[in-house]
Amino acid sequence: MAEAAITAPVADLPRRERRKREIHSRIVQSAATLFEKRGCRATTVVDICEHADVAKTSFFNHFPSKQDLLRTLAVSVFDELVAEVESANTEDADSALALASFFSTVAEQMATAGPTAKEFTVELIRATQDAGFESDESNRLNAAFERLVARGRARGEITAPYDDATLGEMISAVYYGLVNAWIQNDDFAIERKAADAARFLADAMTPRKQQKEQTDGST
Repeated sequence: MAEAAITAPVADLPRRERRKREIHSRIVQSAATLFEKRGCRATTVVDICEHADVAKTSFFNHFPSKQDLLRTLAVSVFDELVAEVESANTEDADSALALASFFSTVAEQMATAGPTAKEFTVELIRATQDAGFESDESNRLNAAFERLVARGRARGEITAPYDDATLGEMISAVYYGLVNAWIQNDDFAIERKAADAARFLADAMTPRKQQKEQTDGST
């Protein structure tokens, strides 16, 4: 699951700062492990401290509350999502393949997640809403999709008469729709639905190509 991002090379930091970041990382990783295994509500601060082998005072030096820890995890989840988009959006993958790769990866993660994963996801969503930075994180994901669209348009793969930002937001909307459906429906076939969503988006963004193929096939 998510790990807190550390932007500076740890080896270049003073010893005290390295120790501080190490403890921070252990708390975050322990929390993610326990939240996924037991659920957020069933996991206490004491549980996290015992798993991370830190004192409660150390926990509260880093996080005023468990909710603040959830907010850190939520940001890390968006870091991972953006990284997945960037990983799929490679030079040798066209737009359709990039979308298929992204949706396949996240769908597989949801399909193989443990029994408390949905509760964990709901709590992460609430954490971003409560903190008031949900739109900021969503904008980061939108921007990643916008870059995917821009690359596809530059290569002639995307021809839809909408600007790149709008198409990026539409891809995000489909992603969030899949997540919500997965949370609410125990029988939701996430992997099949995600594959269908990726194909739908690819087709929707190349209407001229689709029209030409239909015309050629009818002659």
